[in-house]
Amino acid sequence: MEGDDEYISAAARGLDEVRRLVEQGFEYICDVDGYKVFRKRK
Repeated sequence: MEGDDEYISAAARGLDEVRRLVEQGFEYICDVDGYKVFRKRK
């Protein structure tokens, strides 16, 4: 299906940013240069 692999990405550095992204439905992917990277389906 078209659109199955489309994501919105976001990065967070502090606990408040991480909490906000998780509450918005983002899922944790990995750490890069001190940032936590998240994604959510469009």
